[in-house]
Amino acid sequence: MKATILLGGLDNVIGDEGATEISRLIRLNKQIRSIDLTFNGISQKGLIELRDALKQNRTLTTLKILQFGQTHDGITKEEIY
Repeated sequence: MKATILLGGLDNVIGDEGATEISRLIRLNKQIRSIDLTFNGISQKGLIELRDALKQNRTLTTLKILQFGQTHDGITKEEIY
């Protein structure tokens, strides 16, 4: 039986650079089920990286991105959902 792996509670303001690294993790690690990137200062650029990584990972079931003060293009939001 495979374990459910969760990555969350970072709140480290990882920004787009961190989002790029998390995207790499999403592409490579097929055991992570949930990632919480709330309040990590990710812009549209970082969201695009995450969106593209999700296309290569079908085991991740939850990606939480909640931020106040950041503006994101609605098209990217729809593509992530």
